[in-house]
Amino acid sequence: MGHSVPQQSIKWRTTMNYGTAVISDCYCRNAAGRQSARIEAIFGNGPKIIGARSDLEASGQLIDYLDARLGAPSVVFVNVAPRGGSGTKHKNGSPFGHVRIGNTHIFSTLDGFALSFVKKFELATTVDVIDLPSATAWGVKTSRLSESEADWISTTQFRSFELPRIAKWIVDDEYYPLEQKLLASIVPDPVPAVWYVDHPFGNVKTTILGTELPALRAEKRIRHHDLPQYDRLSDAPVGEPAWVTGSSGIGPWRFAEVVIRGGNAASRFRDLQIGALL
Repeated sequence: MGHSVPQQSIKWRTTMNYGTAVISDCYCRNAAGRQSARIEAIFGNGPKIIGARSDLEASGQLIDYLDARLGAPSVVFVNVAPRGGSGTKHKNGSPFGHVRIGNTHIFSTLDGFALSFVKKFELATTVDVIDLPSATAWGVKTSRLSESEADWISTTQFRSFELPRIAKWIVDDEYYPLEQKLLASIVPDPVPAVWYVDHPFGNVKTTILGTELPALRAEKRIRHHDLPQYDRLSDAPVGEPAWVTGSSGIGPWRFAEVVIRGGNAASRFRDLQIGALL
């Protein structure tokens, strides 16, 4: 039996021009198309789909998206949680939370590192934990959802596909039960690691900040600590591997990268692939 989009969805459209994005490890053509269509139906515009192979990569992608938006009104969905292990401790996947940073609403899985940089940079200190059964029960009570839709949203394996319905209630400041917690009590600190490789250039983006790098190199606490450090790529000698402060990040927090000016650091250093601990 199918589940139709509620008729009320037409009046959900907002006059405020929110930019929308999905950061997800589920970004094949089918999943991306479905998510884009659903968010466009609810928010009035289709999202940017940003693939992330792990929750650690998602944490960096989220920061880069926030930086690119310059504080403009945004709604971001981050659906990347650890696979196996801690990812199986919940009955139906990681819980979701809502974080607000100025004009930006973030709806994210709470297990893993997805919100680690939001926590570290103190862009937000609290998170609203979303209890799907409570939220959908409120949707039924207020005639926003049918009982069958409420049951489906709480139990479907593709919960992030249904989350935008609830997200719109929050963005529009409508009420439903939320439990607020400190981010520090839920979200782990980021680990020193590679979160992305810039293609096709092979620049290796790390979770270490450029300002943190001198101490870590001096104490020999990271891989390739013997490479020289420069302020930016253009300062590094051509053809020589080096540490630089890259463009990724937000505000004063910019991530350190291993680069080879005119070359490919990821090809040179096979131990610096996405997810590799430093």
